[in-house]
Amino acid sequence: MWNKLIKMLVKRMSKSIQHLYITHDCGEPIISESIVIAGSALGVVGNIARWGPSDQIQYLATDTLLLKCLRRMLSFESKFTKEACQIISNIAARSPTWIQVMHSAKLIEPLCSLRMICTSLI
Repeated sequence: MWNKLIKMLVKRMSKSIQHLYITHDCGEPIISESIVIAGSALGVVGNIARWGPSDQIQYLATDTLLLKCLRRMLSFESKFTKEACQIISNIAARSPTWIQVMHSAKLIEPLCSLRMICTSLI
């Protein structure tokens, strides 16, 4: 049951985020509904990453669509970069195995890049 809900949230978030980047790249105004939908879905996924049991974390950590969304949010300047960082951190904090999963999903390098950008601004 939870896996279906998580899958639905991730799909909704992915579509909203994809729409945001497409409209932004085309120079058209960003539709606020997409921001609200993506933000809400991201918040729920973030809560699952922080408080969810191991089986839900495993589902999040192996969902290729979610990992792709997180990479996209980290790769471009995004309203949701902070939330993406928190989700990755909460999943990785569970165990060394999850750190390796996040590394294999190519999510650690963008985090390091963000840190270097933030450090250079100080």
